[in-house]
Amino acid sequence: DADERISPELERALDIVIREGAYPVYWVTIEDIFLGKRMTHLAGHNPRLIQKQKAYWSNANVHERMIYADIKHASKYKDTTSGEITQPIVHKSYTSISAYLVKMHRYTSLDAAEMQKTGTHRSGMHVTKNIFLPYYLASKQFIKLFFYRKGFLDSWQGLVWCTLSGYYEYEMGKKYLSL
Repeated sequence: DADERISPELERALDIVIREGAYPVYWVTIEDIFLGKRMTHLAGHNPRLIQKQKAYWSNANVHERMIYADIKHASKYKDTTSGEITQPIVHKSYTSISAYLVKMHRYTSLDAAEMQKTGTHRSGMHVTKNIFLPYYLASKQFIKLFFYRKGFLDSWQGLVWCTLSGYYEYEMGKKYLSL
């Protein structure tokens, strides 16, 4: 993406991985710069290096998944048939909370429509419509990021990121219920 940069270390790692080609899909660590802070504990992992004939993107409108061509199954981080590159891509994401919210409102609508169509959350979890779903999704996301992924170690920006991520899930759940 235009707002992403690779380090010299990642460039060297890519050269090695491309030569070896051991896996059809490689997941790369993504470190966001959020409100001026590099989020090292809240780093994500996305499939970014793919052998075209062996995998393809799903046709979801948002949060597309990488599908293995031969088995028609979604690639998952740390599965046995994909590789990992730990040298990060640095993503200059959001410089303000309002910039995050603009994109979030659009994405939550797309995610809610996808949930309506498939009956599953983007994580693969089956969802049913009940009034507690938005609260469940929001609290699960916040707890996962803040405690399990140690977002609290990314300073006050980590707290804001975890809170906004929980709010994303809440809004998506509310929109899903309204469909």
